[in-house]
Amino acid sequence: MGLQVSQDRVIEGPKPLSLRRNFVWTLGANIVYAGMQSALLIVLAKLGTEAMVGQYALGLTWAGTIFLTANMKLRQLQATDSTHEFQFGHYFAFRLVCTFLALSACAAACLYLNPTHSRQALLILMLVAVAKAFESLTDVLYGLLQQAERFDRIGKSKVLHGLASCTAFSLLLFLTGNVAWSMFGFIVAKIIVIACYDLPSGHWVQGVQNQTLASFKPLWDCPRFRKLSWLAVPLGGTALLVALNTNLPRFFVDEELGEVALGAFVAIASIITAAGTVSRALNQAASPRLAKLHGAGNGKGFRKLFAKLMLLYSAIGGVGIVVCGLLAEELLTILFRPEYAQHTSVLNWIAVATLVLYYSGAISTGLIAVRCIHWQLPMLSMTSIVSFGLCWVLLPIQGMIGAAIALALSRVPFVIIGSVMLWQKTRSIEQTSDATVPEDHEGKLAA
Repeated sequence: MGLQVSQDRVIEGPKPLSLRRNFVWTLGANIVYAGMQSALLIVLAKLGTEAMVGQYALGLTWAGTIFLTANMKLRQLQATDSTHEFQFGHYFAFRLVCTFLALSACAAACLYLNPTHSRQALLILMLVAVAKAFESLTDVLYGLLQQAERFDRIGKSKVLHGLASCTAFSLLLFLTGNVAWSMFGFIVAKIIVIACYDLPSGHWVQGVQNQTLASFKPLWDCPRFRKLSWLAVPLGGTALLVALNTNLPRFFVDEELGEVALGAFVAIASIITAAGTVSRALNQAASPRLAKLHGAGNGKGFRKLFAKLMLLYSAIGGVGIVVCGLLAEELLTILFRPEYAQHTSVLNWIAVATLVLYYSGAISTGLIAVRCIHWQLPMLSMTSIVSFGLCWVLLPIQGMIGAAIALALSRVPFVIIGSVMLWQKTRSIEQTSDATVPEDHEGKLAA
């Protein structure tokens, strides 16, 4: 596999791993990473006050929404660029611009929130934004590795990031009792991992012998930039709508119930964050293969692999619903504090929302693989409207339970419509192409 590193040479990169090995690496690493992120909230709930949890939750809600939008699902575009239409420098330049805009938007959010929130809360919001900025830049390197189907390197990086940042955060929180200092340690830990592991991995996958930062030089090619923008901006719109669908209930909880209630809701809803990390691992591992199947006109193989994804998600999500239904009170007491046990109904609805999240994430990945991109914008617009309406009606009546119900039900229309579109799209390519692929590429999760 040739990877273009500079304008005057092409260097042979490492061989891709099998889909099964990529999935194992990605799933295992993302489970660890998600566990570390959940552990961070648990440590904060155990060692800190409810107000501190609320301040951190406020930062996650605003910075998370802004950066999820600004990332524009660029990594998925990069990973499914099977013809190498754009070089790494094009993606990196685009991500630099988006990261700068996202940091500016977070600063504007602080000005908006200033009358109603403390300076400490706004400081934490900006520190969370800085951490998200480094994650965003690292994501471009992950896209390079994902394009080469070397998820082992991505997995090792995520484990290192999770362990280092959670350890630094927890240690400083224990020593100082201050969330701002803890976030500072969180950021420093990320910088160290980027310098010591992520950048060398980027050199390795490109086959670069002289390891300098020049290998990651952004390319400011205006025609390429405009074309990449044409593909990415609609995905940015869909990312904004996805973020709003996830975070609209949080905004309503903060507005209606206050910062402390927001902290409790975000802590309980962290199961979605953990579940989303795991599902993204599988979706990212499958996306290059789905794109190749579609490009080869192999609609049957595409549907076979996609069906395996959906069945796996059904099994995992179903187990989660049963466990939360039986042990909700015990889980909340053990993970957080006894006062959280009063929110068992919230946890039960969050478990349902997690299953729907699995389905919608897989469908979104499939739609990108078949390059059905622009249709996602109106579909997710409808989802956000449903989410807003459910929050508007249910939250004043049922409080946090209403917010959890909104999370669970708002994505259902997207799942139904997206499933129909994928079926029609893959059926149509079968009728217009006589292309065939080896049996290994017909959806087998094996080497």
